[in-house]
Amino acid sequence: MQKRRVKRKLPPGSIFMISLMMKSICKSLRLSISDSNGVFTCTWNKPTIYIGWHNRLLCLPYFLPITCRKNNFALTSQSRDGEYIADYLKSINFQIIRGSSSRGGMKALIQLKKQLENGSSVMIAVDGPRGPKYEVQQGAAWIACKTGAPIVPLSLNTKKHWKLKSWDSTQIPKPFTEAELVAGDHFYVESDNKSEFDSALKTIKERLMEITNLD
Repeated sequence: MQKRRVKRKLPPGSIFMISLMMKSICKSLRLSISDSNGVFTCTWNKPTIYIGWHNRLLCLPYFLPITCRKNNFALTSQSRDGEYIADYLKSINFQIIRGSSSRGGMKALIQLKKQLENGSSVMIAVDGPRGPKYEVQQGAAWIACKTGAPIVPLSLNTKKHWKLKSWDSTQIPKPFTEAELVAGDHFYVESDNKSEFDSALKTIKERLMEITNLD
């Protein structure tokens, strides 16, 4: 009988050290910014659904202004890995809502919807928490339809990076590498009837792919 593989917990203090390391790496990047909305300069200040790919989660959120992060609820899964991501995002001033397609998903989406209606923004990795990589799940489109909030796609493209052996090939930028930070044009999801909703999912993927370097 095959033994079940047990994931080991990270040692105490690991998230703090990871956070320090990622902040140092982010500060070292030779950064260019493409941002027609003013997301990274605080001129964009409406409740927004920020979306990105799961493999950019370590560095990308850091570049949102701290005032934006403090009023931003990030969605993470209820798994152990999701707990680590939640702890990391908390360390850079995000608020957290836990849930995924397999555990607590609808409850989490309703909580995100309420936060948008109360004037906060939310951040969602649209192919998370289990993938497939670069395939869009329904959560962001559903929330956008129910609230009328704009969707803003985000990406961080780095010239040199390490890739973890995870389902999403998580990227860790190499220090001092060239990097491009991109906020795409905002858009809306107008209806949740099936044909228009399916079209919205396709649009989300297209908009993210337009600003994402897949190397």
